[in-house]
Amino acid sequence: MAILKSPENQIFYDWEDIAQHWIVDENQFDSDFPSKPQDKDTSLAAHIVENIFELELDESSKNIGGYLPGYDVKNRDAYQGIQLSLATELKNKQLYECYADENGVVKFYLIGENQSGIGSYVLYDITTAQMKQKCENVVVTGYDPPAKRIVRGPYPLFTFANRFARTEDANDKSSIYYDPDIADYPKYWVLGDILGAEACKIYKQGFIEFGKPWLNDEYKLSANGAGAGGQFIYDHKAFEKIIGWLYKVEVPFYEQGSTQIELLNKSSKYISLDSFGDLQQRSWVDNLYYKPQVCLTGQELDFTKGVYLPDSDSKKFLGVREVYIYGCELKSIYPDEYFDDESQTIKSGYVDFIVDLETRMKEPIKLSAGQDYIVAKDPNDSLGRYKIIFSCNVSPNWIDKFGGAIESTSNATFRISESSIYAKTDKGELTDHEASTGNFWNIAEISGYLRDSHTEADNTTPHSAAIFPMGEGTSGYALEYDPVNDSNNAKIIVVYDWDNPCVSILDQRQSNEVTGESLMGVTVDLYAVISKDLPPPIAYCHEGISMILDPRQQIPDLDFATVENLAGSDYQKALEGLENGDVKIVLPFLSCAGNPWESCIELENVAAFIYTLQNDIVESTTYVCKPDAAPVLGEIIDGKTINSINYSYQDGSQYLISVQAGPKWQGIGGWDSSVYQNKTERIQVEGVVSYVYPDNMKCLVQLERIGLLECVNGQIDPLEIGDTVKVTVYNNPISV
Repeated sequence: MAILKSPENQIFYDWEDIAQHWIVDENQFDSDFPSKPQDKDTSLAAHIVENIFELELDESSKNIGGYLPGYDVKNRDAYQGIQLSLATELKNKQLYECYADENGVVKFYLIGENQSGIGSYVLYDITTAQMKQKCENVVVTGYDPPAKRIVRGPYPLFTFANRFARTEDANDKSSIYYDPDIADYPKYWVLGDILGAEACKIYKQGFIEFGKPWLNDEYKLSANGAGAGGQFIYDHKAFEKIIGWLYKVEVPFYEQGSTQIELLNKSSKYISLDSFGDLQQRSWVDNLYYKPQVCLTGQELDFTKGVYLPDSDSKKFLGVREVYIYGCELKSIYPDEYFDDESQTIKSGYVDFIVDLETRMKEPIKLSAGQDYIVAKDPNDSLGRYKIIFSCNVSPNWIDKFGGAIESTSNATFRISESSIYAKTDKGELTDHEASTGNFWNIAEISGYLRDSHTEADNTTPHSAAIFPMGEGTSGYALEYDPVNDSNNAKIIVVYDWDNPCVSILDQRQSNEVTGESLMGVTVDLYAVISKDLPPPIAYCHEGISMILDPRQQIPDLDFATVENLAGSDYQKALEGLENGDVKIVLPFLSCAGNPWESCIELENVAAFIYTLQNDIVESTTYVCKPDAAPVLGEIIDGKTINSINYSYQDGSQYLISVQAGPKWQGIGGWDSSVYQNKTERIQVEGVVSYVYPDNMKCLVQLERIGLLECVNGQIDPLEIGDTVKVTVYNNPISV
């Protein structure tokens, strides 16, 4: 038992260095847990005679018999162990039995090979029966190896879809595997990068979008599904099956407790719009009279309003999750009007509105679905696109002043109110301007700073913006176009739910770790855990000709578009065509070096040997011999094999020996249902994570009843010290 130490110097016990490297070497697991019986070149029968019974074994018998791998010989009856060990000599077309001579020396003798010398001592013989057994077919099943688990990889997750894309799906838009963007993944989505530098609080979460890997699609990832020359992960025709996936995650800026990583089935996709389109009025009620809320009615969608959503006709479009506008807040909005002394009337000024605001710096504002906007499929659009229709509750006289395109010469104009502009003292502190010399309608020209203390402003310069109103239009948000600094321009951002998986990374630190550039350093590698459960080899002998049946004929091709007749295969016909007199036995201690569909001389020899014995026509005869006869079991007399010897004493003067001779082969049932075969189980135990390796693939877990053990993380979510987990332990021995 090896004793190792973790990076934190915690001592744990490693099971004889088993399975330390099987993650990176697919042949290591089979070396540690052999899927083929290991012949130790020793006879179990000889071991039992000499070491269990402590009897003397004839020197010529020490190498006769097999090792019996896969059997719990410690719990089996000792003499049954001897019989099973000797039965392995069937592969050499030989039958052995065990007996002890008059000196107590045990010998394994060959049945049906040596001639008996009792012929001159026979007094008479009696024919008791004729053994004639019709046998056309013999089926012999060999050793059934345990499932072999191997790991293949790494496969980069973000380019997985493109790597395993099939040629026939590249241009077939009707295929479920069709993806026009398959060569463009991964795509990185960070709202802060799209909005600009002023959106620092949005640099918390990002998404790495990638193509669908179809990890649960057995057909696509198999050798048969990949087609000729295509890349595949496993070959189901070789009895391989993917039983799980391992994720190796590398996040350069990961910090325990701050960074959260999650694998999602759908991704966020950020789309920038350059216009609100025409706004639709929800329901306008003026303040001249009261109208009960129950009497208010909504408006039908007007598809002449709003704008089309790009790529909304794609089958990957699942809907709109959120909508943001990136602009500056207008605390209040009121018409630019003045009193004309000459005409004694109120007239409009040179801009549309006067606004109160505290800063012209932009910030993202999330709109409310169902109130500020509605997304619906345009029934009049031949492409089946969706429209986003922005709505407001503004007077019909003013609704044309709101909405529209961000970059437009016809947008609403406004100027900043006198109350929003402050003077700055010598110490840099803000203060109100001196009282205006004008009247209510005629305000003096002033300049200074906004409340943010660094934006210069005046109350006369006209500004143009697409304004989205809030409430009844008394406040809102201005989206100004900046021809100089396009990267920080006002924007309308629509967040799609997109039918692609993604890795979501959320970081709660204030240092803005999640950017498009930092996400490019994130890697996720996949490792496929594959179970290779080869069936036992089966030898089939028909009319004296032996062959190995091909179990692959019973495996479907996993293609739903094809129809197969598995019942008509040679494999199925051989197993279902057995009749009375045919032989079907299981010899689980006979193995083959190659695959179960390849030639196996030993198993074929056994099938042919049993077929020959089963078709022997032999009379069963009882020979009564003189006392001087010395018959030996298994020797041949008159072409028949001595099967039993009986010594009888009738009185003091009469002593006879009865010898029963007949066919060499008496039939055998096999050992496939033996309760003494070694068995293992798969158990699940709870544990607490004590240490996590940097690659997130392995960790040390303190397991109940087992102790500290190195385990493999089968999920993409990073584990942390102290987490309670459930661990599956494979190949746990079952006591008989």
